[in-house]
Amino acid sequence: MGITFLVRGIFSPFGHAFYTACTGAAIGWSVRKNSKGFTIVMFFVGLLPAMWLHHLWNSAQLFFEPTTVPELIGAVVLQSIVYELPLMVLWIIGLMFLRRAEVKLTGARLNEYCAAGWFSPEEVTMLATPAGRRHAMVWARGIGRARLMKQFITKATTLAYTRQRMLTGSDLASNQAAEHALLGELQEVRARMVGQVTA
Repeated sequence: MGITFLVRGIFSPFGHAFYTACTGAAIGWSVRKNSKGFTIVMFFVGLLPAMWLHHLWNSAQLFFEPTTVPELIGAVVLQSIVYELPLMVLWIIGLMFLRRAEVKLTGARLNEYCAAGWFSPEEVTMLATPAGRRHAMVWARGIGRARLMKQFITKATTLAYTRQRMLTGSDLASNQAAEHALLGELQEVRARMVGQVTA
């Protein structure tokens, strides 16, 4: 039972999340192309490494061929170092790239609104970068309006991705309506945050 808990409860959950992420990443990337056929193809492209990695995890103990409990424990630990650790490193690297991509996309889309007068350049920096968001939250907490700042950041990020979907031609009418609503909500939250109206 202890070995089963170690394998299934400690080491296995991370692997399953990673397998699912392979398919999720492929689908997420394909959605930006705004093609249902391409998304279906990418689902299977992402499914293949997910299935292969899961097979590798399930069959790894056959390669080690443990015959005693200590050997089995050693095999599980070795398997985790050889197999899980590289996956964890890849996951962290992938998250770093996704975060940089989000910062780039959010900044690019919000700068378009900045050019139209909806945001100031300082607000774009504040809303689109991790450092800017951290500083904004510190400032907002200092005046008791952290909740409003969190709403402002979340709505601005949603606006940026709504704009991105519009640029790819995805459900234009619906996204235009969402854009209009978000711009109004952002103005209201900004006004409340800086004290122009009572919260």
